[in-house]
Amino acid sequence: MQLIREDWKLFRNIDTLCQKAGVHREFIPKLVVKELVDNALDATGDCELELVDNHSFRVTDNGSGIDPDWLEDYFSINRPMISSKLLRLPTRGALGNGLRVVTGAVISTNGYLTVTTRGQTFKIIPQDDGTSIKQFLYYNNDYKGTSILVTLGLSITKSTLSWGKMAIQFSKNSEVFEGKSSPYWYTSEAFFELVNAANMPINEFVSLFVAGPIKAKKLITDLTNELEFSMLGTADLSFDESDQLLTFLRSKIRKSLPRNLGAVNKNFVNTMYHKTNGSFILETVRGEHDAEIPIVIEAWVKYDTDQDDESQKQSSISVLVNKSPVTADMKTSTKQASTTIWGGGLYIDLRSRPTDF
Repeated sequence: MQLIREDWKLFRNIDTLCQKAGVHREFIPKLVVKELVDNALDATGDCELELVDNHSFRVTDNGSGIDPDWLEDYFSINRPMISSKLLRLPTRGALGNGLRVVTGAVISTNGYLTVTTRGQTFKIIPQDDGTSIKQFLYYNNDYKGTSILVTLGLSITKSTLSWGKMAIQFSKNSEVFEGKSSPYWYTSEAFFELVNAANMPINEFVSLFVAGPIKAKKLITDLTNELEFSMLGTADLSFDESDQLLTFLRSKIRKSLPRNLGAVNKNFVNTMYHKTNGSFILETVRGEHDAEIPIVIEAWVKYDTDQDDESQKQSSISVLVNKSPVTADMKTSTKQASTTIWGGGLYIDLRSRPTDF
């Protein structure tokens, strides 16, 4: 007998949810907070995070709100990745699994979820088939944008909000990336998935990669002159044609430098700060193009000034990748010439060579 389990079902069990979320089960509540804060910050640039009780928290922003017609899709675990997430941008909530992790945590811990948007409050009710339905509760004009109340069957304390609070703190007055998606950020395979999901005319699709009508018009003119399939829709392209389109876009558009992605770029009281820029390569298997993903990594070391043991100093490390906190609590301990850094599955020992004076 062969037993088959669909992928979306991994989101409704706390143990397998950890596999999809990439964190230990003790960090699931922290991650749920962070995912909702990241989405709010990407949408509006600011939000409020509050602890409601021992099992609940609320994230509120003052944006335009979520269209109520989309709530059932957004908060379902049995759905494909939303195409806006397939369009790669250096934003916090860029993986596309965030709201499925939130909904999965609610399901797997017997919690509940309410969303207030555009003056209406709804209860989100997950179904056994992985979809969700919304139940209208009442009109609510207290929130102009979106307010999401999450209750989990797990303990929630002030420390549970730490990753979310960190993201909000570091987002204030930080640099913002205002560019478009880059064709260099996709492997041939990832670009084909984006093209296939876009479902629009190709001349409209290529405009997603340039800013302003003048550049878009020039790009569309070149597209018409250089590619025979320029009048087709994106869903009609084969893998090879998609790869040709990616080659065309890379020939017309410059690479975005990592330093242009935006960053926090500031220090805080009783901390030491360092920033580094770089990129990593994702190799293609089927096509012609690798992806070059730019990253900005920032780290702050905060000293614990209340320690009694002068011979050994312990500190916390806050790490942001593209302005999003890493999903781990990082620590460092220094004793004489030895420093240990640990957290998130890492354990690093650093030793300095004695110096003669």
